[in-house]
Amino acid sequence: MEFGATARQLAEMGRLVAAGYLQTVEGLAKRLSAPFWWRDPDLPAGRQLQGGTICFVHTGARLIGVTAAHVPERVNKNETLTVRI
Repeated sequence: MEFGATARQLAEMGRLVAAGYLQTVEGLAKRLSAPFWWRDPDLPAGRQLQGGTICFVHTGARLIGVTAAHVPERVNKNETLTVRI
């Protein structure tokens, strides 16, 4: 087992790679997402605490950022953190 995947899942991923599907998804992810990180201003300058990725979606009315649920939960635990995108 690799990366927690079963043999069946690995075979399916191989099929998707061969078909070109995963390369397309990878290209979209790289084009439509951006890195971001947060830091605590009380720590030495330039010290990055953690980072992740965010995908921007335009709804037609506004631009929103979509990321995993644990990201804002972690940031919201500390009121002094600043986020940079």
